[in-house]
Amino acid sequence: MKKKLILIPLLILVLVATLAIGCVGEQGLKGLRGATGGQGIQGEQGLQGEQGLQGEVGLQGVIGRTGAKGATGPVGATGEQGIQGEQGPVGVGYPGATGATGATGADGPQGLQGEPGVVSGVVVSYTTIQDAIDVASSGATITVPAGIYEEDLVIATDDLHLVGADGAIIKGVAMWISTEFPHAAPNINILADDVSISGFTIQGPDVTLGYYSSGMVIGGSNVEIYDNVFEVTNAPNLADIGQAIQTWSAGAMPGTDISGLSIHDNTFTSYGEGDVGYEALYINLDEGSGAISIQNNTFAGTLFRGVTTERSDVTMTGNGITLIGSLEASYRYAASATSGISMNAENNWWGTIVEAEIAAMVSGDVTFIPFSTEPY
Repeated sequence: MKKKLILIPLLILVLVATLAIGCVGEQGLKGLRGATGGQGIQGEQGLQGEQGLQGEVGLQGVIGRTGAKGATGPVGATGEQGIQGEQGPVGVGYPGATGATGATGADGPQGLQGEPGVVSGVVVSYTTIQDAIDVASSGATITVPAGIYEEDLVIATDDLHLVGADGAIIKGVAMWISTEFPHAAPNINILADDVSISGFTIQGPDVTLGYYSSGMVIGGSNVEIYDNVFEVTNAPNLADIGQAIQTWSAGAMPGTDISGLSIHDNTFTSYGEGDVGYEALYINLDEGSGAISIQNNTFAGTLFRGVTTERSDVTMTGNGITLIGSLEASYRYAASATSGISMNAENNWWGTIVEAEIAAMVSGDVTFIPFSTEPY
């Protein structure tokens, strides 16, 4: 807060001198003018001095002294200026700390239906399974989402693995005119070693009168086919019978070696409107000598022929086989080995426990005893 400033008026003291009367009276001094009053108050007019008597002519009288000037009154002290209030300190704002950058959100899980296939663990987008096969390198696993893939496949890369998600269906397209049997028109053509296919429903082409399906044709070593459902085209007549799986012969493809072939834990059944049936497996003569295993499969539906082999060292065990068809029994068999070839077909379920009935279902040098007395 400021203090009031008090102004003190100046008082001027005026001394008025009066000249004494001489013998011849000296002319009196003119009275001094009254001092000007302080500001705001008019000072009183000074009294006029009395007129002196006219002196006698003689010596001029001494001029009287000028009266001393009244001392100037002291100037009133100026009141102290009120103390100015201190200016408030300027607020010092401190900048707020920079907010931390939010963590990057984790990738969401990949959806299921409609996802692209996975090749070697990297998600890629392909329209067909064959597109993924064509770019895959050795050692890759191609995971195929649910859906119907109507296409024929060619696998020429070693150590390639196709895995079908639940509901993934590969439907074959190619068929061949029946009058040109045994020409092969593969729906899945395996020309490489160490290939595996699992988890699919593998469906043959729709029945077309006068044509047959070659199914899956294998020409590599150490191929593994497992956990699939084969729905094989059900032929309307004997000439149109096709296969679920067969192998390339050395005659058709020199150098073929199918040693190490393992076909296990699959289900084979018929598909379509025919009533003659299908042939499940046909093993052609190759140039290899390694073992082949056919194990723990189920052969059902309208089965015309189960397993036929033209090469040795084939073991068929733990399978369940039921023959059903419209042709005479003499045309049908569950297991067959061509001339000079033997096959071990022990411990299978043949749909009966009557040995004679089982013997009627095999052809050639096929060992079927012991056999299972109940379905697997």
